[in-house]
Amino acid sequence: MKKLSFGKILLIYAGIFMVVIIVVGIIVWNKLKAYQADYDKAKAAGNPEIFAEELVANWNQTVVEGYIDTYGVKNLGEYNSNEAMLSHFTGSGSSITYSQNSKYTEVMPVYDIYSGSTRLAVVSLKPEGDNDAFGFHQWQIRDLAFDTNNLETHDYTIKVTSDCVVALDGVVLTEAAIVERYTAGDTLSEWVQSKYGYALEYIEYELDACAFLPEIKVTNSEGNVISEYSIYEDVIEYNCASSESFAQAVEQRVLDTTHAYISNIYYKLTFYQLSKYLVPNSDAYRIIQDVQSSIAWGWHPDVVEILEESVSNYTEYSDTLFSCDYYAKIYKADADEEYEEIFNYQLLFEKVNGEYYLTYFNLK
Repeated sequence: MKKLSFGKILLIYAGIFMVVIIVVGIIVWNKLKAYQADYDKAKAAGNPEIFAEELVANWNQTVVEGYIDTYGVKNLGEYNSNEAMLSHFTGSGSSITYSQNSKYTEVMPVYDIYSGSTRLAVVSLKPEGDNDAFGFHQWQIRDLAFDTNNLETHDYTIKVTSDCVVALDGVVLTEAAIVERYTAGDTLSEWVQSKYGYALEYIEYELDACAFLPEIKVTNSEGNVISEYSIYEDVIEYNCASSESFAQAVEQRVLDTTHAYISNIYYKLTFYQLSKYLVPNSDAYRIIQDVQSSIAWGWHPDVVEILEESVSNYTEYSDTLFSCDYYAKIYKADADEEYEEIFNYQLLFEKVNGEYYLTYFNLK
């Protein structure tokens, strides 16, 4: 057998070596490619942007309600309407987006959550679980703060008489929620208490830092829902001391009495004609009689016209005694001058022989 020369043997080994190198190179390349793919996948999975995208994609009423239960809503009082508050922070009707907060870092990502142009919340993240083989980790919520800076809040006071029950969004307020209890101290109330022994006790509840006013339901001792109320400087006062049906029944008598009084002081009616609306020898009777005999009402205008008027704040002290407020704007004129005057009175009526008569009044 002919021996191969050294050169041929070298060529054969070189060829085999090249084949081995190519095979090993292919194996290493495939492994590096798989490693890079796994690395990229792990890096993408650990990207906080992915978490933020999923957060806004799942931002709905059920999820937001859970966030409110977990993290609360800072800077708002306990008596805000849950339904209205949930609707606001859900961002109903607008698309939900996110952007990086100014405090964003790679260590602690922070995002602002928006509904349209309104910021709803600020969310900060923290790592979830251990790092994987590549040093990456998943994310979870570190803290979530609902943004209340763009909300207008009020410190409301609800004022009712002590016999009334107040419910907010269907939840009855307990005795512990009362912040103040007192007896009416205005001039007419004090006069009624001293003369008749009747005293109205009021209670007040405070709705601090209220941006979403709850549904307020006030029920009196007879089980009737009180719908008449007034709001002045964030005090919501319910007229619990009377009923709408009572007001309707006596309002014409109040107007007839006040019209007669106005006509009398401007010499359109005599005191005798007015007196049929007054309790004989009452404070009202004596005051009006004294005023008429003085020079206080010396002007006799040719025209006296009531431009506007209202009766409000009815208060029933008993079956025979009630008070109310009367307001009127009156136009007066003669050939030489004209002007308007405001009448603002508290009136007290007493029932005598089945009819109500004015027994006391004072200026508000």
